[in-house]
Amino acid sequence: MTCIVSGISTVSAVGLSDPRLGALWFQAWIPSWLVAAPIMTVVAPLVRGAIQRMTL
Repeated sequence: MTCIVSGISTVSAVGLSDPRLGALWFQAWIPSWLVAAPIMTVVAPLVRGAIQRMTL
């Protein structure tokens, strides 16, 4: 997901014709993944548990 979102954001910011697109995307993706992965590791199980409690 972070790959897709950072790719869309990068293309929106610089356009498809920018020769630096790959490097700019990678520079945007790495920090977003470093933030998102640990958060989802903690948050996803909490949300699943909350949803399960609400629906049972």
